[in-house]
Amino acid sequence: MKKLLVLSTLLAAPAFATPYIGAEYGVAATNHNFEPVVNFVQLTPDNNEGVAGVFMGYQFSDNLALELGYRQSELSDGQGQESLVGTGADLTEIEKDWDADIKVKQLTLMPIYSFHINDKWTAKLGAGISYSRYDFSASFTETSEHVATDIETVTSHITGDTGTHSEIGAIASVGVEYAIMPEWTVGVNAKYQADSFANSSSVSLMTRYSF
Repeated sequence: MKKLLVLSTLLAAPAFATPYIGAEYGVAATNHNFEPVVNFVQLTPDNNEGVAGVFMGYQFSDNLALELGYRQSELSDGQGQESLVGTGADLTEIEKDWDADIKVKQLTLMPIYSFHINDKWTAKLGAGISYSRYDFSASFTETSEHVATDIETVTSHITGDTGTHSEIGAIASVGVEYAIMPEWTVGVNAKYQADSFANSSSVSLMTRYSF
């Protein structure tokens, strides 16, 4: 009888284990120390293109899962000036552009705890580690275009601070999901991630499908 109970338990346990995949997209606010000065102008890249991510996980029980995620975003800042010099056939347009950007690619690994509010709504909490790669660059470019001939020439190009940082950090999340179907949910989450290069707060809409 005891052997039958043990066997039944082993067979029943996988019924709770469910793999899943999902995607998310949202907005973020990021703090960092990359504020380069290029040709006497200071630039401060910020989040203006949103943050996108995908994730996959394994639901070990009704309340506990382990989730691997990937997110990417781009922070940028730019300034420009245009002026005209010369007259008549010698009229030339001078354009000056200052640009700085940070491209972020991030892997996260988090245990996720679920709390079922009712049969449709579920609250979720998570905390784990992050691995982030930051590619940053800054530059200044000056071009001149002869108005009569449309011939454009690069008259100056200055490369500012450029490089890559890879950082290990921490991440935490809180969210709520609504079950459209037993295997398909939609929801919203808020995340905070920090390491020695930057820290970021984000709010995203998400969808998840369980197999």
